[in-house]
Amino acid sequence: MTQSPHNPTEDLLSRLGEALAGTHGRERSLDAVRLLVQLEIQDWQMDSGSDASVAGAARSEQPLIGHRIRLSSDCP
Repeated sequence: MTQSPHNPTEDLLSRLGEALAGTHGRERSLDAVRLLVQLEIQDWQMDSGSDASVAGAARSEQPLIGHRIRLSSDCP
């Protein structure tokens, strides 16, 4: 069997499959899956060089964690 040449679409689908496989056994919400896919696409765009400046700017606006950490100085 001959493999088809590696193309950008196959690369992105492979990366998305691996990212979603990493969530196996976890409770998934639609928002969490959307965020995971969005971040993986941004990483793929940066790696492939397409719109790297746009992807980098969009990624810098995303928090690293999805919730706010309460600092001891925030406590009443």
